[in-house]
Amino acid sequence: MKQFRLFLALFVSLTITNAQSNHTITIDGTNDFTASENFSTSTSGWTDYFTWDATNLYFGISGTDVDTDGKVSFIYIDIDPTGSNGSTSSISWNRNHTLPFNADWAFAYKAQSGADYWNLRNYSGGAWLADQTFNGSVSLGSDFLEVSIPKADIGTPTEIKIVIFVQNDDGTWTWSSAPSNAITDGAGDKTFSHYLGYTLADGYTPNNTNALDYVMRKNSAYLSFDGTDDYVRYANDATLQRMDAATNYTIEAWIYPTNAVDEYDRVLQRYYSFNIQMYDGDN
Repeated sequence: MKQFRLFLALFVSLTITNAQSNHTITIDGTNDFTASENFSTSTSGWTDYFTWDATNLYFGISGTDVDTDGKVSFIYIDIDPTGSNGSTSSISWNRNHTLPFNADWAFAYKAQSGADYWNLRNYSGGAWLADQTFNGSVSLGSDFLEVSIPKADIGTPTEIKIVIFVQNDDGTWTWSSAPSNAITDGAGDKTFSHYLGYTLADGYTPNNTNALDYVMRKNSAYLSFDGTDDYVRYANDATLQRMDAATNYTIEAWIYPTNAVDEYDRVLQRYYSFNIQMYDGDN
């Protein structure tokens, strides 16, 4: 069976944009993440949070003693999920954990009375480099930590993988992992087996079920159309002549409509042969 795989965007009445998640978070120690931005963790009674807007990534951790001295919260981020940069080894912080992806960036927040410590680190040249430029904000309230990390500080990613967890400063215990099935809480070095992944242009809410171990479209490409007169024309070819009722073939299109569908909007058409279209009422 001959297959024609056409990964196109709709070329009438549509525009591809960087869809954002629910809202911007104010970093003030008050939890204003929404229900679609919270994640169950490996620890009962603890919740992790994640969302984003056009400028920042936002993270949160809530638990009964996240603000207690000696608790260290970690966020690891892979900004090139289909590449090989970064490291699967965590920062050596009295523990050497194995991450579920090649992390490029890490953020650590240590609670300690009168002198809380936080640091953005980048993996480069075989080492985690501390004290990277950080233009974000942090706030530690009662049993709640929240952080904003500007996308520009970490290379303006369009796709990311993340894992979040908490560890004792002395390395004696690790817990509150998101996703919740990444580890089993406890002592010793941990091997994280799962992650949360996002194509930031997909427009999904953060805790949608697709986020767990999301597989990015390697070398994917899409087109943006103005909704008025943009289109792509594929010239007549001998291959197309074989696309008739006597030949088995498959045609696929990935589309992301950002405007309401008109009565009939064509996605792909070959005159006198086939037509793929959406009509009013389709999702």
